[in-house]
This record gives sequence, structure tokens and C-alpha cells, in this order.
Amino acid sequence: MMPNHPGNQSAKKGNCCCIASVVIGTVVLLLGALTLWYFLMYLPSKKKEEQGNKHSNKDDKKQNTLDGVFTWQFQDRDGKWKSYDSASSKEIEASFQKFRETKTTQVAKISVSTSVGELKFEVEITSDKPLKAGKQYSLVYDKISGSHSGERSSVSRDVRRWDKVVVKPQTGKINVKITPARDARWEFEESQGSGKWKPFRDACQKTLDAQSKKAAKIFDMDIQYGRTDVSDHNKFRIVTVDLTKKTQTSKTNSGENGVTRNIRHVANKPKKAICQHGGST
Repeated sequence: MMPNHPGNQSAKKGNCCCIASVVIGTVVLLLGALTLWYFLMYLPSKKKEEQGNKHSNKDDKKQNTLDGVFTWQFQDRDGKWKSYDSASSKEIEASFQKFRETKTTQVAKISVSTSVGELKFEVEITSDKPLKAGKQYSLVYDKISGSHSGERSSVSRDVRRWDKVVVKPQTGKINVKITPARDARWEFEESQGSGKWKPFRDACQKTLDAQSKKAAKIFDMDIQYGRTDVSDHNKFRIVTVDLTKKTQTSKTNSGENGVTRNIRHVANKPKKAICQHGGST
């Protein structure tokens, strides 16, 4: 048996030191790379994710606690958003809440009474995002039978669940922004001699106000958008208004053609204003 040579032992120690240095150096590099990744990539992305979740949870909480403080609206072809009546809003809200529970498409069937008859629509809810909830579709009107066929037309409108405007001043008081009421409004009688009156749409109110100040008291008007420059009876629901006789006569190509209804201009009843401290003036 040969004894270990001192030179061989020194070489082995040198090799061990080299290996240890390489291992230590590799570990240091890995720790450095991991530190850079954590502070430069992981931490910033984590903060963004937390902020996003915070805003998302805040929005969800806001929507879940807004019962009775919102309104449903559709975007008209002029780009403006218009509110549904309370009955239609309830139907749409019920479908919206059911979609949130089931995550399946829901359809709300609504109808609107106009001066030329009842119009029917379907509101399809396809999302739980309030500002992009779904679409409204008009139902095809059968001119021969004078009724809706139940089929959807190609006309659709975006719908949304819109929060009423609430302003919180620095004083801490809450003021609700309310559109000033009109001093008077135009109404039409549902059927001749029925005694049941309904207001015209806002667009028609403006048109009637403007036309009442002009010399020509007889004119054609689209009862949906208040336009007086329309003549296509297939696209618009047109009536001839006589402000002297206070009547409107339907000119649509349907069973309503030639039907005359009374119209009137009535003053709105003043409402008591509510003070911030809860009293009335």
C-alpha cells in the first residue's frame, strides 16, 4: 500500500475549493436573479392585481347595494340614453338579477303605449356588467292583422343599468340631482272619449312646444322621435297634428290609419320642495 503523496493531497484540496467557489457563486447569482425578479416583476404585478380586485369588489358591492337607486335605459338611434318607465325597469331588473344567479341569457318582455297603439319589445340580458347588460329588440308589427308577429326586427338598442346621479358636497350633505319639471305638458287621449290621458314622449313635447309658437298649426310628426321632416310610413309612426282642433290623426300603414285622438296641453301640479333638514317649503 502506497502512502498518499503530499502533492496529491494539495491538488484535491484545490479542486474542492474550486467546486465550492463555483457552487457558492452559482447560488449568489440565482439569489440575485430571484431578488431582481421579485422586486422588478412579481411585486409590481401583484400590486396591480390587488388594486384591480379592490376596484372590482368595490363596484360589485356598489351594484349589490343599489336597490331602488338605479334606472334602466336604452340608447336611442340619436345616441342619447333614455329611461324606461318603472314597470319596464322592474321586468328588466328581474331578468338581470336572474342572469346574475344562473349566468344564462334572460329575456324581459315589455310594452309601451303610444298615440298609435301598443309597441312591444324584448330586452335580452347577456351580461352582469351594468353598463353593457344587453340589447333591446323591437318586435315585428303585422300591418295586415294589426298585431305583433312575435318575431324580432333587425332594429336593436344597447341597454344599461344606470345609477342616479348623487352628489356629495364637502359639507357631508347628500344632494340628489333632479331635472327641473316642466311647467306644462302635452298629452293624448288613449281612445276617443275614454278620458284616459297619457303624456307624449320628451322629444314630442319639445316639438309640440315649438310648433305651438308658429303660424302653421297643422303638421306631421313622428310620435317616437318628434321629427317633422319624415314621410316614410314603413320606418316611422307618423301622425298629423292639428293644434287648433287639438287632435292628432294616425297616418301609419296599419289598422291605426285614420284614427283620430284628442290632445291637450295641461299645467303640471307644483310639488313641495324638500329641504335638506327634512322639512318642506
